[in-house]
Order: sequence, then structure tokens, then C-alpha cells
Amino acid sequence: MRDSFAAWTRSGVDLLSALTAAGTGARGYELGEIRNVTTSKPSLELDGLEKYTNYSIQVLAFTRAGDGVRSEQIYTRTKEDVPGPPAGVKAAAASNSVVFGSWLPPLKVNGIIPPPPG
Repeated sequence: MRDSFAAWTRSGVDLLSALTAAGTGARGYELGEIRNVTTSKPSLELDGLEKYTNYSIQVLAFTRAGDGVRSEQIYTRTKEDVPGPPAGVKAAAASNSVVFGSWLPPLKVNGIIPPPPG
């Protein structure tokens, strides 16, 4: 599954660089961290991103003379996925035929959990 994809058109430059910044903490990324990825290809797949997480992407071209002007930031979010397991699950016997259970939302929600029906 592709988490995020950045593509651009080459216009007479040798190398292109994509800058990505995580909107929230992600595997290998700290909050607000900027990562530089350099490629000579006209597109790039950014992998290892967290599910349902906001990212911003900027692209710039550079030559031996220096960096060009950065593109406007593009904002995107990776796709929603199934949530992680509920946290803090507890159960206590109330009687010989009743058990009370409680839990907290998953640590990794990975999307929007709808309210229970009814």
C-alpha cells in the first residue's frame, strides 16, 4: 500500500529534492522534523509514513550552482486504516452472572472512530 506520493515534472535540471515534514509523530520522524530526499527521477514514493497522519511536501530543483526556489507546500494526509487495540481494558465480576467491562480508545486510532449506534 502506498502511504503518500509526490510527483513533479522535470524541466532541464539534473536532480530534484523532496522535503517532507510530519504533522504528528511518525515512524522515523519527529514532530515537525524535515527530511530531505534526493532523486534524479521525475517522481518519488515516500514510504514508512504513519497511517492517517498529516504531512506537508515541498519540492525544489538544484544544480551545482545552488538550490532553486522551493515549491509551495502541499498538504496531504495518509489514508485511514483499522484502529489499534483498545487500551486499558479492565473487567470485574459484579455477581455470579454479570461482568462489568471498560476500556479506553486505541493509542493508534488511525482514522475517525464513529460513535456507537443508538
